[in-house]
Amino acid sequence: MIREDLHRRLLDNYADHPSVAPLIQMWPQVEAAIERVLDDGDYDAYVKAIEDYDRHIWTESKKPDGSNPIAYKKWKIYPSWSELNWAIVYERVRRQLPFETVLIRTDKVLEGATTQGAISYKDVDGGLAIKGTLFDTDVLFPVVAMEHKGGHFCKTACTGVNAIARRFQDTNPNVVSIQITENNVTIGQDQTDHLIGDIDIFIVDRGVNKVSNDVWQKRNSAEMLQHEQELVDHLSSMLPESFTNIQLANVSSKPLREQLDESNYLSKLSLKKTVDISDE
Repeated sequence: MIREDLHRRLLDNYADHPSVAPLIQMWPQVEAAIERVLDDGDYDAYVKAIEDYDRHIWTESKKPDGSNPIAYKKWKIYPSWSELNWAIVYERVRRQLPFETVLIRTDKVLEGATTQGAISYKDVDGGLAIKGTLFDTDVLFPVVAMEHKGGHFCKTACTGVNAIARRFQDTNPNVVSIQITENNVTIGQDQTDHLIGDIDIFIVDRGVNKVSNDVWQKRNSAEMLQHEQELVDHLSSMLPESFTNIQLANVSSKPLREQLDESNYLSKLSLKKTVDISDE
């Protein structure tokens, strides 16, 4: 349903390790809490039910990299847990929409396409999509595209995820681009929200920004509920065509390498239109 197995399989790989064994023991309680919140939407009760599990996995993830399976960043045990919690929200949104969508769980969705039939894809961490075809190819048209970042969310990271959101918006401005990060936002105090100009919703996971990176904060049930309600309200008035009708990029019929092989000076300046940005 929400692919809890993506997280559980990672645990099973290290089930005998002292850092993972307590999570295996607590998993039936967590799984039951997931089933309940999917049905009743009681995020307060859910957060309370998973508190011991969440505290343990967070604590182990903060230990030196590689000191245990959870702290080994490349194995992504902790990120898979964070993404699972937001998958619950998106599944509840999915069930309330008037049109059919599928839950995204680390899937490739359509990022863009050209008039010559080329399709580009992007792996996203969560969200919703519509199954369809483009140029006789099965694709997932994104409806909600969520990126989840751990670690320090600095200006460079912010610029990168905003560029991803911009590419989705260029293809279809109706796509809802979401950025969620742990409480590690380290963007300079002098920076403005132009850094996230193409991100529709920005959420500080757990609802606490950089109070202390060494102190566990329980998950924020209020922001989970707010996210669900806002998405349902926004998407309920839309149609599937709002997301399956996309803008194709107009490109040359020749591949880029062929163009560069023919000429070492490739210019599109003549196609650039002058835009009047003077004050009205």
